[in-house]
Amino acid sequence: MQTNANKPAGFSRPTIVLAIAVILLVMGAFSIGIKTDASSAKQGLTGAQGRTGLQGLVGEQGPAGTQGTQGPAGPRGLRGLTGATGATGASGTAASIKTGPQVTYHMDISDFENSLIETPTSNLLGGSTTVASSDFAGTIPIYDVNNTRVGTYSASFLSMETGNGVFTDISNYLSTGDGLDATWATSATPINLALDSIVNSVVTTSTVTVTTKVGSSSFFGETFNLIVSSDGNNIYFQFNPVN
Repeated sequence: MQTNANKPAGFSRPTIVLAIAVILLVMGAFSIGIKTDASSAKQGLTGAQGRTGLQGLVGEQGPAGTQGTQGPAGPRGLRGLTGATGATGASGTAASIKTGPQVTYHMDISDFENSLIETPTSNLLGGSTTVASSDFAGTIPIYDVNNTRVGTYSASFLSMETGNGVFTDISNYLSTGDGLDATWATSATPINLALDSIVNSVVTTSTVTVTTKVGSSSFFGETFNLIVSSDGNNIYFQFNPVN
């Protein structure tokens, strides 16, 4: 009969079972790690960002538009206030004044403006220095100090506006029934091309000689110092005889 001392040394059954359980647990954890790594390996890499495209060409500038046509002239402005009367000039020497009477006539400015006719004007060449222009003429009865009609006054006005201002050339003619016929020219620089401004440009002082004889005239050959003035409503023609 053999004793336990003769049995070979080894692991007991519980020990073997425990060892097998540990081995299976380790193998399971290792298998899960492998699957996780495999799943991670399946995710693709992010692609590189594409290059920025070339900038488009800048378009050419279009041609400038043509200038519009000039608009119509504005309405006529209101009549300006009458200027203050200038100081009385110094008296001439006794030798320059004749003993004959001073003669004064007058005309109504509004009636004269109503008689005006206009001639169209335009620039002859391109690039003219004349900015604007007008040409008109009119005629009106004149009256003496008693408001009796004694004759006729007529005038023509040529006005041109340049970069230096407005220039007006005026041709004047006055004739009375008793033979006082006189002509004279007036050069003026009105403020603008407004009708009132141009008409009032007849204000002047001039020396005139009656060189035309109509019928029986006591004025023929006589020389006068002519003063043309305005009060805003009437224009006055004062003839002073001189030697």
